[in-house]
Amino acid sequence: MKFSASFPRLFGLGLLLTVTTLGACSSGRTPDPASSPDQPAATQTDSQPTATETPDSEAPAPVAQAPAQAPAQAPNKAPNQAPATYDRPVEIYWVTDEDNAVELMSVQLEDAAAAKADEPAVPLKDAMEQLLSGPPTEDDRTTTIPEATTLKQLEVKSDGVHVDLSTAFTEGGGTTSMTARVAQILYTATSSNPEGQVWLKVEGEPLEVLGGEGLLLEQPLTRKYFEENFDL
Repeated sequence: MKFSASFPRLFGLGLLLTVTTLGACSSGRTPDPASSPDQPAATQTDSQPTATETPDSEAPAPVAQAPAQAPAQAPNKAPNQAPATYDRPVEIYWVTDEDNAVELMSVQLEDAAAAKADEPAVPLKDAMEQLLSGPPTEDDRTTTIPEATTLKQLEVKSDGVHVDLSTAFTEGGGTTSMTARVAQILYTATSSNPEGQVWLKVEGEPLEVLGGEGLLLEQPLTRKYFEENFDL
């Protein structure tokens, strides 16, 4: 059998094409999925660390704190007041009854020695003793203070005049009599210092309610307080 002269040439050309195709296939690289246009780009995460919460069981226990202490308060101090001056003549206050109207009337203390005493309590005590002894009988002066009333003590202190009377002061009489007898004591005790205060006591106890009429008194007594709350 005779072969055509062109057969070896065609066979060789086919073999060359086959070898070239295999080489191209063996040298090819597998496509990178990341470089594929159909594949989405990888999302970048935040480079900063994320804070994590501590479980309740691992949270530090609260530190107990001592209760706050209130600031120490300074003791109450009495307001700065000018000392009381007893520079007026001491007077004794009686009552008059004219046309069924009870009014106060004053008579100056005649005891010269007591009036010139350095201690204001001296003339005031003398005037109070005369008041409780009753008025002279030769004029129309009278009193609403019970005859048995006696002076237990009279002191002049920085806060006013302290007058302590016996229990008889609270006995007998109606509202007018009770009001008038308080006025007699108050105005006599403040005659040398009309702006002063009087602390009225009975047997050492502050007198807050007088007699069966229930006359209420606010301690200390002053002329202003009396005039605003009582009528004779």
